[in-house]
Amino acid sequence: MGRRNNRFRKNHHFNHGKKGEESNKQAHVDTRKPYNDIIRENEKFCQYYKRVGVCKENEFDQFISCLKTDLPATFRITGSKGVANKLLGIVEEQLIKHCVNQVDGTEQPSIFPIPWYPNKLAWQMELTRKDIRRCEAYYKLHNFLISETENGTISRQETVSMIPPLVLDVQPHHKV
Repeated sequence: MGRRNNRFRKNHHFNHGKKGEESNKQAHVDTRKPYNDIIRENEKFCQYYKRVGVCKENEFDQFISCLKTDLPATFRITGSKGVANKLLGIVEEQLIKHCVNQVDGTEQPSIFPIPWYPNKLAWQMELTRKDIRRCEAYYKLHNFLISETENGTISRQETVSMIPPLVLDVQPHHKV
């Protein structure tokens, strides 16, 4: 490296001197904007389903209204039987109690096992994913869900997506 390159490094924004630090601070201004809520309006969508006749004309507004509602957050406990039982104990003994005691003076959303899923290994909350992320009161719940999903011990999925594996009745000797 010659002197010419030396001059370049002195003025370069990756320089670790005072000039570089000042320019880095200016360069890293957070310009992110919050997510906008999804607009759930589509005239062509409505026209199509009116033509198809998925429901009676007088029930159509209720049908569309139902489609616009957020789904509740759900998860199922996965993994080996031993790990699943330990995690089920944590959910029943700590997670539910923590959420119930989280915000004083307000009615708490219930967390309950999905009744048709075997061994209490699937749970539903009267919260949406958005509620869990945005509300400070559910910080521990949010972190629990993230860490256990990353560990592979729970799977966050919609309730309706839990049905096919049960109906399929996969056995250990099957290849899926």
